[in-house]
Amino acid sequence: MGRSISDPYDWKVAADVIPFLLLPIGVAFFIGVAVSTARKDRQRSDVWAMWAAARGWGYATTWPQMIRGHSGGPFNKGGGRRADRAFWGTFDKVPMFGFRYRYTVSTGKSSQTFPFLMVGIRFPGAVFPPMSLTYERDFLFCRDKDLQFENQQFNQTWRVKSHSARFAHDVLHPRTMDFLMRQPLKFKELWFSGDVLFVCVAGDPDPDAADALMRLLSDFMDLLPSHLLREVGATDRKVDDSGPGVPIAEQRRRIAIVGERSQSRARRPR
Repeated sequence: MGRSISDPYDWKVAADVIPFLLLPIGVAFFIGVAVSTARKDRQRSDVWAMWAAARGWGYATTWPQMIRGHSGGPFNKGGGRRADRAFWGTFDKVPMFGFRYRYTVSTGKSSQTFPFLMVGIRFPGAVFPPMSLTYERDFLFCRDKDLQFENQQFNQTWRVKSHSARFAHDVLHPRTMDFLMRQPLKFKELWFSGDVLFVCVAGDPDPDAADALMRLLSDFMDLLPSHLLREVGATDRKVDDSGPGVPIAEQRRRIAIVGERSQSRARRPR
C-alpha cells in the first residue's frame, strides 16, 4: 500500500527537492532582468549618441580618464566608479564637456549604485582653489564649517565650502547669489576642481538636462569677476546665448535621419 502525502517522509522529500526546482527559475529571472537592463542602457546610450551627432559634437561610450585626476562632487566616493556617455562640444561659444558618472556603495550583502550627470568647463592654465556649492536640503544634518554670507536666505538655501573664504566671496558676489536664488534648476552640486568648473545632478536624466546644466554653467561663468579669473591664471571667456550653435529644428531633422538609417540597417537580411 502506498503512503499518503501526509506522510512526514514525503514532506521532507518535497522540502529537499523544491529548492533545486526553484533555483533554475531564480537564475533565469535574474539573467532576464540583467539582459533587459543592459538593453535599455544601450538604447539610452544610442539616444545620447544621436543627440551629440545632431549638433556635430564628439561622443564616446566610455571615458575612463575622468575617473582619475579630479576631486569634489561625487568623485572618489564608493567603488566600482565608471564614466561613460561622454560628450564634448561648444555651447554659447564656450567649449564644454559632460558624461555620466556612477559609483557603487556596498553594505553587507546589498549594494546601491548612484548615477550622476556631470557637465564641466575647462579653463586651461587655471588653478582654482577648491570650492563647492551644494543645495542645503541635501545636508540637513551636516551644516558645520560651511561659509556664511550677508544674505541669510542664501545661507539657508546653499551650503558653501572652500579653503579660501576670499575666493568664495569673490565668486559669490551679490549678483551671483541673486542668480542662484532665482535658479529653477536645483542642481546637486557645483564646484571647482583644478582647472575645471563642474556641475552635476543626481540620476540618469535625458539630454535636455545636459542643455539645462550647460546653460547654468554658461550664465554662472559669465558672472565670474575678471580680476578673479586673472588671479587664478584663467582666460576671461566671452559667452553669448547661441547654445549648441545648431537650431533645435535642425537637430531633430538630423536625429530623424540617423534613426531612419539605424532602422534600415536593422531590417537588412544577414
